[in-house]
Amino acid sequence: MFKIMSSLLNTACVMSVIAYFLTRTQFYSNILEKKKSRRQQALLVAVFGLFSLYGAFNAIPFYGGLVSLRPTGPILGGLIGGPWVGLGVGLIGGIDRFLQGGASVWSATLATVLAGLFAGLYAAWRKKDDLVSVTEAVSFTVFYEMFASGLTFLFLADFAKALAIEQGIRLPLIIGNAIAVATFIFITKNLIAERKNQETKKRIESELQVARNIQMSMVPKIFPAFPNIKELDIYAYLSPAKEVGGDLYDFFFIDDDHFCFLIGDVSGKGVPASLFMAVTKTLIRAKARPGIGSEELLFKTNSELCRGNEETMFVTMFCAILNIKTGEVTYSNGGHNPPYLHRADGSLNAIPCTPGVALGILDDFSYDQQELRLEPGDRLVIYTDGVTEAQAVNEEQFTTLRLEQAIQKCPSSGARTVVNEIVEAVETFSNGAEQFDDITILVLEYRGTADEA
Repeated sequence: MFKIMSSLLNTACVMSVIAYFLTRTQFYSNILEKKKSRRQQALLVAVFGLFSLYGAFNAIPFYGGLVSLRPTGPILGGLIGGPWVGLGVGLIGGIDRFLQGGASVWSATLATVLAGLFAGLYAAWRKKDDLVSVTEAVSFTVFYEMFASGLTFLFLADFAKALAIEQGIRLPLIIGNAIAVATFIFITKNLIAERKNQETKKRIESELQVARNIQMSMVPKIFPAFPNIKELDIYAYLSPAKEVGGDLYDFFFIDDDHFCFLIGDVSGKGVPASLFMAVTKTLIRAKARPGIGSEELLFKTNSELCRGNEETMFVTMFCAILNIKTGEVTYSNGGHNPPYLHRADGSLNAIPCTPGVALGILDDFSYDQQELRLEPGDRLVIYTDGVTEAQAVNEEQFTTLRLEQAIQKCPSSGARTVVNEIVEAVETFSNGAEQFDDITILVLEYRGTADEA
């Protein structure tokens, strides 16, 4: 028995290796669907028929019979391909067994044929879309071996000889076939799970790409934004760390003379942040009207965001309104980084900002409004912390110092050039390191009225 067991286990291990490589072929991957064409069924019969023949390759003579893992092919063919495949593989294995002859030729031949047919009928009887489980496959194999044992007693007139055969081979056959069948089913189920995961991943990636396109369509992307407006030049850049992000920027005219521009950074990343970003941007536009101040605009938007905010999300925001005729800017800050004021004379300073509280945290919070005056050639540079906190491979951060240096490299250039210089500086500094936060930059340059020009 030890010799038989060793030989069968060795064959089972080799069959497991073959099973692994077989299941990784494109052919096998393509036929795992529930409904199979006749051509696919024929291919399965051929594949598992060869599997059955290999299982018989190292057959061991015993009491005038042959001990092998030949039934593994028909069982797998039936469980995976259904009754017709199982029967076809069983016939291949059965014919091979019949040609080998021996005392147990009739019982072994019939058992091999019926192994595939019964396995296929069981797979069809389940009426489930998924493949049989490893437990089911092992249970069926044990059941089959007990059935084959019964056929041995039925076909052999010599009970003592039949008993001697069964005592010597049946336990090794149960173990060997069970291991081979279980391994193949386990590998196949993993392959199916892997395919489903890949399909799910592709679907999610596709949906996220659509979400990204929708999100990016919500922020102005056409530049120059106002080619007929000579008083100002504006340019913005947004790069989400993931497929979608929570940063936002926007700009629009409230009336003929007052131009609103803002930037925001939603807590968190991904889809939840992008949805909160979309809501925030929509509210800002809905609340803006002629005569409104930046502090009132933030107050009203904050009140709406606080209402029903069960996820406790929030958004930092800097919001400003420019009078394009006078250069006067009123602005309010909701917990955002203070923007930089780059004067035409080359001086660069962060503008004074009352910190305020991020929107969505405290209802009825009153925001302060501050003022400054822009002269022709002055620029406001607004950004999110994804810029200053961008990391190199060694985890060193970009910092405000490098941001200031990038801004000062463009003393007399337009808004687009300044933004591009900052983006290039961040990319050069990061040098391929993973982007961990959304990066958003908005630059507004005041050019003054025609009289001032």
